[in-house]
Amino acid sequence: MLTPSVSIPTPRLRGNTSFAAWKRCAAAAVVLSLLLAGSNALSQTKHKKKKSNKPKPAPCRLGCVTNTSAPDLTAASPDDEGMQRELSALARALHNAAPGAYERLAEFSRKNAGNVWGARAALALGYDDYSKNHAPQALAWLAQQIQG
Repeated sequence: MLTPSVSIPTPRLRGNTSFAAWKRCAAAAVVLSLLLAGSNALSQTKHKKKKSNKPKPAPCRLGCVTNTSAPDLTAASPDDEGMQRELSALARALHNAAPGAYERLAEFSRKNAGNVWGARAALALGYDDYSKNHAPQALAWLAQQIQG
């Protein structure tokens, strides 16, 4: 038996120390089981997939086949080939923000208003205006493309 210190009071041990050891062991077992159960529950929640609210697509009916083909970009005549090259160069210059490209493409569109190349130029100008948040100008070009 320990003798109490003069300046620091120490509690005396009670008679049944095995019961205290049993309590500590049981508490440690409970803490360990809670930790293991918690980590298991966390690992299970990580793998749950969120269900989609999108409706499933309707199956294709019998004989439902899309008959699409790539557009024919080959020129029908040497004149069309030259127009296509010119329009391509003007549209690329507009995309790269070359100085005066907008005006040159607008002139090309006005000059070829009666054919497909003028309509394509107007479409390019309308897209450029729309992407720069100039909706009224874009609408004018796109309406011209529809009418042409």
